[in-house]
Amino acid sequence: MVILLTYIAFALAGPLSPVSAKDNPKNKPDPTRSEQDKPVLLRGPEKTQSDPAGIADAKTPKEQDPRKAEYSLEIGNYYLKRKRFDAAIDRFREAIQYKPNYIEAYKLLSKAYEKKNDLAKAVAIYEEYLAKFPASGVDNELKREIRRLQNHNDK
Repeated sequence: MVILLTYIAFALAGPLSPVSAKDNPKNKPDPTRSEQDKPVLLRGPEKTQSDPAGIADAKTPKEQDPRKAEYSLEIGNYYLKRKRFDAAIDRFREAIQYKPNYIEAYKLLSKAYEKKNDLAKAVAIYEEYLAKFPASGVDNELKREIRRLQNHNDK
């Protein structure tokens, strides 16, 4: 029975003929696609003097979306627990883009940099939050964390 089904499947598929890579229609450029439709490779966020963490970049969405921020934070947390720090950092940055005053995303982003042994960036994240949101109510906590990281960095 299996042999009969296999034979029918091959018979319906038609004759097998090798197709070289250059003859494959998928490898030929599509003349109907414009330059704007072609995929673009994206670079990471640009770091500037005013934004040392590289959070504010051109990919910042125009509208805030707290649900997407929560989702990005959850995925970042998943990566952080599995020690995939670069992926976690990307997701925490994305959460901050969707919700710029999201303190939990800043804390976890700083933690990811700390786990990656980049204490200078971990401190820069907290300092950036304090500069953007000076009356946030978490000033003392963040300043304590900054001192802890700086003391850890001095050892």
